[in-house]
Amino acid sequence: MNILVINCGSSSIKFQLLDMAAEIALASGLLERIGEGSGRLSLHWTESGIQDARQSDEDVANHATGMARIFL
Repeated sequence: MNILVINCGSSSIKFQLLDMAAEIALASGLLERIGEGSGRLSLHWTESGIQDARQSDEDVANHATGMARIFL
């Protein structure tokens, strides 16, 4: 079973996708500076045992836009 944990703050969204059977984090990330004109999305994930990461800077007007951006 996989569980998605989301923590929304006033100007950020943190998230983590957990594989409960293996007791590991499959992915995690942080979207910060929501509504401030210069947001930053940082993603970290593991696929087939290989870890990878990506970061992008973009304007994120609100939390709804932020959640949509995370799930792209």
